[in-house]
Amino acid sequence: MPTELSNSMMPFRGVGLLEVTWNSGDVSRGTGWLFGPNDIATAGHMVYNSKRGGYASKIVFYPALNGAIGPANGYIATNVYASVDYMLGDVNNDYAVFEVGSNIGNNFGYFGWATSISPGIRIQSIGYPEDKPQFEMWHCYGVCQTLYQHSFLHTLDTVSGQSGSPVYTPTDTKVRGIHNGFNRELINNEATLIQGELANLLYNRRNN
Repeated sequence: MPTELSNSMMPFRGVGLLEVTWNSGDVSRGTGWLFGPNDIATAGHMVYNSKRGGYASKIVFYPALNGAIGPANGYIATNVYASVDYMLGDVNNDYAVFEVGSNIGNNFGYFGWATSISPGIRIQSIGYPEDKPQFEMWHCYGVCQTLYQHSFLHTLDTVSGQSGSPVYTPTDTKVRGIHNGFNRELINNEATLIQGELANLLYNRRNN
Protein backbone atom coordinates (compact mmCIF):
# COMPACT_ATOMS: atom_id res chain seq x y z
CA MET A 1 0.00 0.00 0.00
CA PRO A 2 1.18 3.58 -0.61
CA THR A 3 2.50 5.53 2.35
CA GLU A 4 2.71 9.30 2.70
CA LEU A 5 6.25 10.66 2.75
CA SER A 6 8.49 13.69 3.02
CA ASN A 7 9.80 15.43 -0.07
CA SER A 8 12.94 16.68 1.64
CA MET A 9 15.49 14.32 0.03
CA MET A 10 16.18 12.17 -3.00
CA PRO A 11 14.65 10.17 -4.54
CA PHE A 12 11.49 12.06 -3.54
CA ARG A 13 12.79 15.47 -4.63
CA GLY A 14 13.35 14.11 -8.13
CA VAL A 15 9.63 13.51 -8.66
CA GLY A 16 6.96 16.08 -9.46
CA LEU A 17 3.30 16.60 -10.26
CA LEU A 18 2.20 17.16 -13.86
CA GLU A 19 -0.78 19.37 -14.63
CA VAL A 20 -1.78 18.84 -18.27
CA THR A 21 -4.17 21.03 -20.28
CA TRP A 22 -5.51 19.52 -23.51
CA ASN A 23 -6.73 21.25 -26.65
CA SER A 24 -10.24 20.15 -25.65
CA GLY A 25 -9.92 22.24 -22.49
CA ASP A 26 -9.79 19.19 -20.22
CA VAL A 27 -7.19 19.13 -17.45
CA SER A 28 -5.56 15.97 -16.12
CA ARG A 29 -2.81 15.25 -13.61
CA GLY A 30 -0.01 12.72 -13.50
CA THR A 31 3.59 12.26 -12.42
CA GLY A 32 6.98 13.04 -13.94
CA TRP A 33 10.57 12.55 -12.80
CA LEU A 34 13.82 14.38 -13.38
CA PHE A 35 16.53 12.51 -15.26
CA GLY A 36 18.81 15.48 -15.96
CA PRO A 37 19.32 19.13 -15.00
CA ASN A 38 16.23 20.28 -16.92
CA ASP A 39 14.91 16.97 -18.30
CA ILE A 40 11.71 15.21 -17.23
CA ALA A 41 10.31 11.82 -18.23
CA THR A 42 6.71 10.62 -17.96
CA ALA A 43 4.18 8.37 -19.68
CA GLY A 44 3.34 9.09 -23.31
CA HIS A 45 -0.37 9.40 -22.59
CA MET A 46 0.39 12.29 -20.23
CA VAL A 47 1.52 14.48 -23.15
CA TYR A 48 -0.24 13.00 -26.20
CA ASN A 49 -3.84 11.87 -26.68
CA SER A 50 -5.32 11.56 -30.17
CA LYS A 51 -8.87 11.82 -28.80
CA ARG A 52 -8.01 15.12 -27.12
CA GLY A 53 -6.40 16.73 -30.13
CA GLY A 54 -2.87 15.29 -30.09
CA TYR A 55 -0.17 16.90 -28.01
CA ALA A 56 -1.29 18.74 -24.87
CA SER A 57 -1.55 22.51 -25.23
CA LYS A 58 0.20 23.11 -21.89
CA ILE A 59 2.11 20.97 -19.39
CA VAL A 60 3.30 22.31 -16.02
CA PHE A 61 5.76 20.41 -13.82
CA TYR A 62 5.75 21.01 -10.04
CA PRO A 63 8.93 19.41 -8.63
CA ALA A 64 8.86 17.85 -5.15
CA LEU A 65 5.29 18.97 -4.53
CA ASN A 66 3.71 17.33 -1.48
CA GLY A 67 0.41 18.92 -0.52
CA ALA A 68 1.12 22.30 1.04
CA ILE A 69 4.84 21.43 1.20
CA GLY A 70 6.81 22.27 -1.92
CA PRO A 71 7.65 25.00 -4.41
CA ALA A 72 4.88 27.44 -5.21
CA ASN A 73 5.82 27.80 -8.86
CA GLY A 74 5.56 25.28 -11.65
CA TYR A 75 7.74 25.01 -14.75
CA ILE A 76 6.22 24.97 -18.23
CA ALA A 77 7.26 22.10 -20.47
CA THR A 78 9.06 22.77 -23.75
CA ASN A 79 10.51 20.52 -26.46
CA VAL A 80 7.94 17.81 -25.67
CA TYR A 81 8.42 14.42 -27.33
CA ALA A 82 6.26 11.29 -27.18
CA SER A 83 7.30 7.97 -28.67
CA VAL A 84 6.35 7.81 -32.35
CA ASP A 85 5.36 4.17 -31.88
CA TYR A 86 3.03 5.18 -29.06
CA MET A 87 1.41 7.89 -31.18
CA LEU A 88 0.82 5.24 -33.86
CA GLY A 89 -1.03 3.09 -31.35
CA ASP A 90 1.65 0.93 -29.71
CA VAL A 91 0.79 1.16 -26.01
CA ASN A 92 3.93 -0.81 -25.13
CA ASN A 93 6.00 2.31 -25.91
CA ASP A 94 4.04 4.62 -23.63
CA TYR A 95 6.76 7.15 -22.75
CA ALA A 96 7.56 10.82 -23.25
CA VAL A 97 10.14 13.42 -22.28
CA PHE A 98 10.24 17.20 -22.11
CA GLU A 99 12.40 20.06 -20.89
CA VAL A 100 11.87 23.06 -18.64
CA GLY A 101 13.59 26.42 -18.91
CA SER A 102 15.61 26.10 -15.71
CA ASN A 103 18.24 23.65 -14.44
CA ILE A 104 16.05 22.64 -11.50
CA GLY A 105 17.62 19.18 -11.38
CA ASN A 106 20.84 20.71 -10.10
CA ASN A 107 18.93 21.82 -7.00
CA PHE A 108 16.37 19.04 -6.58
CA GLY A 109 18.46 16.12 -7.82
CA TYR A 110 17.70 13.69 -10.63
CA PHE A 111 17.53 9.96 -11.26
CA GLY A 112 19.85 7.62 -13.07
CA TRP A 113 18.50 4.61 -14.93
CA ALA A 114 19.38 1.04 -15.85
CA THR A 115 18.36 -1.05 -18.85
CA SER A 116 17.75 -4.41 -17.19
CA ILE A 117 15.33 -5.91 -14.70
CA SER A 118 14.34 -9.44 -13.73
CA PRO A 119 11.09 -10.96 -12.46
CA GLY A 120 11.00 -11.10 -8.68
CA ILE A 121 13.16 -7.99 -8.20
CA ARG A 122 11.87 -5.58 -5.55
CA ILE A 123 10.80 -2.20 -6.91
CA GLN A 124 9.44 1.08 -5.61
CA SER A 125 7.67 4.09 -7.06
CA ILE A 126 6.68 7.64 -6.10
CA GLY A 127 3.71 9.55 -7.48
CA TYR A 128 0.45 11.42 -6.99
CA PRO A 129 -2.50 9.01 -6.60
CA GLU A 130 -5.85 10.67 -7.21
CA ASP A 131 -7.53 8.72 -4.40
CA LYS A 132 -5.43 10.60 -1.82
CA PRO A 133 -5.66 14.26 -0.73
CA GLN A 134 -4.91 16.62 -3.59
CA PHE A 135 -1.23 17.18 -4.45
CA GLU A 136 0.07 14.68 -1.87
CA MET A 137 3.10 12.61 -2.85
CA TRP A 138 2.92 8.89 -1.99
CA HIS A 139 5.33 5.97 -2.08
CA CYS A 140 4.56 2.33 -2.93
CA TYR A 141 6.41 -1.00 -2.94
CA GLY A 142 6.13 -4.12 -5.06
CA VAL A 143 7.96 -6.58 -7.28
CA CYS A 144 8.57 -6.97 -11.00
CA GLN A 145 6.45 -9.78 -12.42
CA THR A 146 6.24 -10.83 -16.08
CA LEU A 147 8.81 -9.32 -18.43
CA TYR A 148 7.94 -8.48 -22.07
CA GLN A 149 9.92 -6.97 -24.93
CA HIS A 150 9.07 -3.35 -24.13
CA SER A 151 7.31 -3.50 -20.77
CA PHE A 152 6.85 -5.45 -17.54
CA LEU A 153 4.00 -6.18 -15.17
CA HIS A 154 4.36 -5.25 -11.51
CA THR A 155 2.59 -5.42 -8.15
CA LEU A 156 2.91 -1.73 -7.22
CA ASP A 157 -0.34 -0.43 -5.71
CA THR A 158 -1.14 2.32 -8.22
CA VAL A 159 -4.17 4.35 -9.33
CA SER A 160 -4.86 7.25 -11.70
CA GLY A 161 -2.48 10.15 -11.15
CA GLN A 162 0.57 7.92 -10.86
CA SER A 163 0.99 7.53 -14.62
CA GLY A 164 4.54 8.52 -15.52
CA SER A 165 5.96 7.61 -12.11
CA PRO A 166 9.51 6.24 -11.97
CA VAL A 167 9.69 2.53 -11.17
CA TYR A 168 13.09 2.05 -9.57
CA THR A 169 15.11 -0.50 -7.62
CA PRO A 170 15.59 0.56 -3.97
CA THR A 171 19.16 -0.74 -3.73
CA ASP A 172 20.50 1.82 -6.20
CA THR A 173 17.47 4.10 -6.93
CA LYS A 174 17.98 3.56 -10.66
CA VAL A 175 14.81 3.80 -12.73
CA ARG A 176 13.98 0.56 -14.53
CA GLY A 177 10.64 1.57 -16.01
CA ILE A 178 7.93 4.22 -16.35
CA HIS A 179 4.57 3.30 -14.86
CA ASN A 180 1.94 3.60 -17.58
CA GLY A 181 -1.21 2.31 -15.89
CA PHE A 182 -3.41 -0.77 -15.75
CA ASN A 183 -3.24 -3.17 -18.69
CA ARG A 184 -6.83 -4.37 -19.13
CA GLU A 185 -5.82 -7.18 -21.48
CA LEU A 186 -3.20 -8.59 -19.08
CA ILE A 187 -5.21 -7.57 -15.98
CA ASN A 188 -2.27 -6.08 -14.16
CA ASN A 189 -0.29 -2.87 -13.62
CA GLU A 190 2.39 -2.23 -16.23
CA ALA A 191 5.53 -0.16 -16.79
CA THR A 192 7.46 0.69 -19.94
CA LEU A 193 11.00 -0.69 -19.84
CA ILE A 194 14.00 1.63 -19.90
CA GLN A 195 15.76 0.05 -22.89
CA GLY A 196 16.48 0.53 -26.58
CA GLU A 197 15.15 3.75 -28.05
CA LEU A 198 13.94 5.04 -24.70
CA ALA A 199 17.34 4.56 -23.05
CA ASN A 200 19.01 6.32 -25.98
CA LEU A 201 16.50 9.16 -25.76
CA LEU A 202 17.20 9.70 -22.06
CA TYR A 203 20.96 9.66 -22.66
CA ASN A 204 20.81 12.09 -25.60
CA ARG A 205 18.46 14.50 -23.84
CA ARG A 206 20.55 14.59 -20.68
CA ASN A 207 23.80 15.16 -22.58
CA ASN A 208 22.62 17.76 -25.13
